[in-house]
Amino acid sequence: MSALIRSPTVRWALLLVLACVLCGVPYGELVGEKTKIANVKMNKEVQDVGRFAVEDSNRIMKEMASAKPELTFVEVLEAQKQVVSGTKYYLKILVNENGGRNSITYNSVVVVKGSSKELQILTVS
Repeated sequence: MSALIRSPTVRWALLLVLACVLCGVPYGELVGEKTKIANVKMNKEVQDVGRFAVEDSNRIMKEMASAKPELTFVEVLEAQKQVVSGTKYYLKILVNENGGRNSITYNSVVVVKGSSKELQILTVS
C-alpha cells in the first residue's frame, strides 16, 4: 500500500480529493462541470436565485434610466449549476413584463459566492 501512495499520480489524485472535501464540493460534482438541477420548481434556493436575477435586472435598468419594461418574477423553469469559486447558476426564468398577463422566458446567469450574488446576464430566450 505504501508503494502505491508513493506514486506521483496517486498523490495528486488524493490531493485533489482532499481539496474538494475541504472546499465543500459535493460528492459526484466536479469543479467546472455543469450539472442539471432536478425538481427546480420545488427548490427554494434556485427560485430565490431566479427572483434575485429579475430584481437585480430591474434595479440596473432603473439606474440606467432605461425604457426597458419592469419584469415580475414568476418562476424558474429549468436550472443548471457549475461549481467555480462559488456556484454559477444557469437559469431559464418565466417573467411577466409591466405586470402583464403574457409570460416571457428569460435566460440568466448568476454567480453565488457565500452570501453574495452577482447577476452576469439576463436575456430574452
